[in-house]
Amino acid sequence: MDYGRDYIMTDIDKIGGINKKRLLAAFEQETDDCVNWSGSITKKGYGLAKWRGKAFMAHRVICKMQHGDPPTEKHYACHRPVICHNRACVNKRHIRWATPSENTYDKRLDGTDNRGERNPQAKITEDDARFIKSNKAWTASECSQMFGISEQYVSRIR
Repeated sequence: MDYGRDYIMTDIDKIGGINKKRLLAAFEQETDDCVNWSGSITKKGYGLAKWRGKAFMAHRVICKMQHGDPPTEKHYACHRPVICHNRACVNKRHIRWATPSENTYDKRLDGTDNRGERNPQAKITEDDARFIKSNKAWTASECSQMFGISEQYVSRIR
């Protein structure tokens, strides 16, 4: 579902009703534990606050309340690496502004990126890749048949 530009809006003043109460209640909590969003959740697991036909990412609103406007339009509201891996979390202590490259680095640091066999499109496991890389005596053709992948894929691993 595409909510357009409103989806990334962050102004608490543009939200009313129960979602404003939820955001203010979450913001007021003084804890180091995750504070789970109690409203709607997106398919990707992030909190979603809706008001008058517009949708707001809850963690972005909290980030703006805590840290002010994002430094640039390209900054994301990101969960702090190592501290929080919970997309539904809206704890102001767990969220910060970060560039896309910082967010990518954080995912690698946390092990929440989709590299290797965590990638839904992975055709083999990391153990399989290590086997292919270490067994040079096997031809690319033999490895490709054994693991059900192309010879070209085997060559890229080696």
